[in-house]
Order: sequence, then structure tokens, then C-alpha cells
Amino acid sequence: MNPAETLDELEDDNWAALYRCRHEPDHRRAVLDSLNELLSNPDPAILHRAMNAAGRIRGAFDETNALAELVPLVVAHLSSDVDLLRRVSVGVLHCIGTHDTKCAVPALIAACDDDLLLDSALLALVDIAKGSRDAINCFHRFSAHTNGKIRRIAIRGLGSCNAPDADSIEILTAATHDQNKSVREMATKTLAKIEAQS
Repeated sequence: MNPAETLDELEDDNWAALYRCRHEPDHRRAVLDSLNELLSNPDPAILHRAMNAAGRIRGAFDETNALAELVPLVVAHLSSDVDLLRRVSVGVLHCIGTHDTKCAVPALIAACDDDLLLDSALLALVDIAKGSRDAINCFHRFSAHTNGKIRRIAIRGLGSCNAPDADSIEILTAATHDQNKSVREMATKTLAKIEAQS
């Protein structure tokens, strides 16, 4: 079967694929093998569809962490010359990065240095990097960004990491006086959450 036909089959009936992957280990292995092969294909159109397929099917694998083997393959495309593939890679890591946070988190932190990927990479870190010291340091860095949206995501990230360290509390406290209303509101909410849990 050629890559396009394999993708057509994966995309044909997503609910059936999810059900079979959840309950049939042999089918789950076959799907993983297909995605492994597709994510190594040099054709950007195939890669784009393959990454979307991996992101869509994640729910069938969440209990097994079976998608961990795909995370490094997706990470490899964060350095693609094709903007679309870099953006899609971040989106897929947002979906499947919890299966291998040791690989996904450093890659997403590095992706924050790419202006094209910054907001989506930070958002992915908010959801998958809970408790990561490296992610907390990244959120510290971007809490001083010139863009209010980026500052707000960084503040939200400190909340998702439940960061009670002195540096984080200082940053959050300062952010309650930010010029941007949404940043101030997020900082106030995050401080209250951290204080309630300490």
C-alpha cells in the first residue's frame, strides 16, 4: 500500500479506528507501524497528513502511552524548512507530547525561540509540562515579553506548573500590576490557585 492509500485508510473512519486502537492491540501496533513509516516520509504533503492523523488518534492511545515512539519523529520536523510542518509539529506535540515529555518539553522550549511558533509552543507547554523546572524557567523568561498575549500564556503556565518558588511568586505578584488587563487577571487567578494549594 502506498503512503497516500495508507493515509486514506487511517482517515476513512476515525471513530472505528479509535475504537479498534483502544481495544485491539494488534491493530494498535499496525497503526503505529504505519504512522512511524509515514512520519519518516520526505514528502511534506504526506508528513502533514500523517501528523494530523497522529494528533487525531491520540485518544485511543492515552492509557497506553504507545504514541511515545512517535514523539521524536514529530520533534524532528520542528526544524523543517516548511513553515506549515513546523506549525503542525507543535500542534501534534500539544496532542501527544504527554506520551514522552522528556523528548517533547525540551523541543517545545526550543521552539519558543521561533517567532512563528512561540504562542503555540508556549500553550503546548502549559498543557504538557506540568511541574517541569525547565518549563518554569521558560515561563519566567516569557512573562516579560513585549506582547501581552505571550505574557498571559507564560503566567498561565506558572499556574499549570503550580510554581510556588520565590521567583515565580515575585513574577506573578508583579504581573498583577501589568498594563494588560488579561495579564493582570490571569496573574491574580494564578496566585490565588497557588496559595490555595500551598
